[in-house]
Amino acid sequence: MVIRDTHSLQLVWSSRISEDSTFGLRWTHSIHRSLVEEKYRIHDGQIILTEMSFHDYGIGMENELAPGEKLDIQDGQFHIRNMNRHFPALHLFIGQVRAGHTLLFSGTEIPLGSLHAPGAAITIQVEKRSILNEIGGY
Repeated sequence: MVIRDTHSLQLVWSSRISEDSTFGLRWTHSIHRSLVEEKYRIHDGQIILTEMSFHDYGIGMENELAPGEKLDIQDGQFHIRNMNRHFPALHLFIGQVRAGHTLLFSGTEIPLGSLHAPGAAITIQVEKRSILNEIGGY
């Protein structure tokens, strides 16, 4: 899995990730000022959104469920489960004020603002990389 600057394609971060491994993204919603967390799984080179949880339901949040998805309320939070939304890549701007975008990867919380400048456009995707790429070769 890699994170690249969307404009320059410069590699910002990378780590090995196996088929069917999971990761997450968490941030503070700009209007509600409450945490939103998304859970993803890697399958066939695609990033699949499998679950989303959030505290406040309203502007900017999911308002329709796709077939098979289920909305639960647990511990005062909304959870959309059984999601199966496929993405070839995730594109986002690293929050500059309060978003605190954080990558949840292999039991570690990695603030995206520590990897690249707040406000920068990044792309998260799965790439097949050779061992030479990993160690800085060609």
